[in-house]
Amino acid sequence: MKILLFLLMMMSLTSCYSYRFVDKASASLEPNKTYRLQIGEKRLKVKNLQLENGNFVFTKDHLQQSVLQDRVILIEERQFSYLKTIGLIVGIVTVVSAAAILVALSNFRLDFSNFNFQMPP
Repeated sequence: MKILLFLLMMMSLTSCYSYRFVDKASASLEPNKTYRLQIGEKRLKVKNLQLENGNFVFTKDHLQQSVLQDRVILIEERQFSYLKTIGLIVGIVTVVSAAAILVALSNFRLDFSNFNFQMPP
């Protein structure tokens, strides 16, 4: 039972979004979208990413920041994933159903003490 509860908690932490690689050279950046930038070893989740005069300008934690285009290693665009969402819903329904079945079976008791098995003559 604890395993099912653990699985349910882990599923609730998954995201319905995935990230798609965006080429830096031909980046068509859209306002009000969320992007993930890799600058060195750091990954930043940013919004309103724009390319201005060789610098990437973005909003992070409600502050406008900029970084040189050469320092950005990777750009990924956040997209809603229908497959992940359906998988999450199916997984949660499966875990909850399995938990309900186990609870129902744990309360169901069979008493075989009154049965008398005899071989026919």
